[in-house]
Amino acid sequence: MEIRNRLTFRFSVIVAAIISICFIAIYFFSSFYRQSEFYGRLKNRGINTAKLLIDVNEVDSTLLRIIDQNTQNSLPEEAVIIYDFNNKIIYASDDNEPVKSYTDSLLNSIRIAKEIRFREGSKEAIGLVYNGNYDHFITIVSAYDKFGLSKLQNLKIILIISFLSSITITLIAGWFFASRALKPVALITAEASQISASNLKARINEGNRKDELAHLAITFNNMLNRIEKSFELQRSFVSNSSHELRTPLTAIRGQLEVTLLSDRTNNEYKEIIVSVLEDITKMISLTNNLLDIATANTDESVHRRIKIRVDEQLFAAREELLTRNPQYSAQVSIPALPSEENQLSILGSDQLLKCAFLNIMENGCKYSETNSVDVRFEVLNSEIQISFEDKGIGIPSEELSSITEPFYRASNAPPNMGYGLGLALTRGIIQLHKGQFNIKSELSVGTTIQVILNPIS
Repeated sequence: MEIRNRLTFRFSVIVAAIISICFIAIYFFSSFYRQSEFYGRLKNRGINTAKLLIDVNEVDSTLLRIIDQNTQNSLPEEAVIIYDFNNKIIYASDDNEPVKSYTDSLLNSIRIAKEIRFREGSKEAIGLVYNGNYDHFITIVSAYDKFGLSKLQNLKIILIISFLSSITITLIAGWFFASRALKPVALITAEASQISASNLKARINEGNRKDELAHLAITFNNMLNRIEKSFELQRSFVSNSSHELRTPLTAIRGQLEVTLLSDRTNNEYKEIIVSVLEDITKMISLTNNLLDIATANTDESVHRRIKIRVDEQLFAAREELLTRNPQYSAQVSIPALPSEENQLSILGSDQLLKCAFLNIMENGCKYSETNSVDVRFEVLNSEIQISFEDKGIGIPSEELSSITEPFYRASNAPPNMGYGLGLALTRGIIQLHKGQFNIKSELSVGTTIQVILNPIS
């Protein structure tokens, strides 16, 4: 069922329930009022009749019957019966028909309760005690409330017709209301259906930017912005990686083709093999970096999270750096270490974290004239803060926001030195560990990279 139809149905059910409760209450209170008013008339009729018969000496049963039969205010099918203290009938309003005789148990109940209301088929009756001059008399008055019941029946018909009419109007109005309320959703759906991978720049109309649907459109547009950025990064990444991989492969193919053109000496073959090996080594390094970036950018649930000491991974990265490049230098200073191990530990991947530290130190040494980097490790304000400072060429300020994008190399970077993947990989790893990655740099002065991680406790 469509949302519009569900809204219409639910709205109609709610309105029908409210109207039903109101109409039932109206009918109930009207019926109660009719009954109370009619019994009041019966009571007055019984008291007046008993008073005339018992308290007025000039009026006997024959005269009273004549008066009753000629009274204009008599009720339909009215019958008045008066009993004396021996439960004998001393008056009946109509002597042409057999007089209805009530049981002694009912009469005794009336004497005890003083007043009892009851029904006789379609007629309503009331029995009450009248205290005359000499004794207690019982008066029973019954009648059919023709006009009151007719009005109540008419009210019932009016309420039923009103209910059906109201529900019909509610269904129609609810359908139009739901259609109008969902029209912005339909517009959003129509606009969203036009957006595809080749048309990611299209956006949803945000309307007044205030109501809930506008917030939905804004959220959807923000998601499209992120998707568009991801697509652009992916296209750029694929394009750049393809180019970078094609370059060494083309060089290898060219060298091999030239080698096959003529016979060469052993030394020449050896030189060619060394050159090809260098190209293959570069290609392996580039491939490994690409795989590391893909790993770092996957969801954290994919990685096995274990408890690792950050300082231990930092020293492991330093040791690997010096093993690979003995000419490099990395000085690590630790002003003070906390007493608890948890303050130095995080949950994450030891291999990825060591890779991040290694990339930062390798970049610092690579672009520094002294091939050195200074590292400061400390725990401040319940945070693990690691600063990597070099005295290298620096990064132009306008390029700092782009320097961590894959394959982006600063404009002042020496040619043929790296692929622009190190910082992109490092940032991805730090973000995977819920950390912060900050870069400050000044041309010809140096670069400082700060990594902030949150320990277990």
